[in-house]
Amino acid sequence: MAFFSLPGTRRFNYKPLFYNEQDEKRRERHERIEREVRSERGESNDEAPNFIHFARKQRQKSSKRVLIIFLALAAVYFFLQQRFLR
Repeated sequence: MAFFSLPGTRRFNYKPLFYNEQDEKRRERHERIEREVRSERGESNDEAPNFIHFARKQRQKSSKRVLIIFLALAAVYFFLQQRFLR
């Protein structure tokens, strides 16, 4: 177990840029068709994340963590009480 951690090596992430007009048009056409199919199915069109849903999930995770910590502390308390107070 380390008392402090050192930063790891940094990776060089170079992606060369090439412009291919045909690929760009094909990608735009594919995205447009996907949006149309989603709208026909009735799925949501917005690409932005649903922050309300995300916040609700985070609160649920937080309350689960608090419950688990409380149960663990209660178990330790009862164990110590049984062990040392007899």
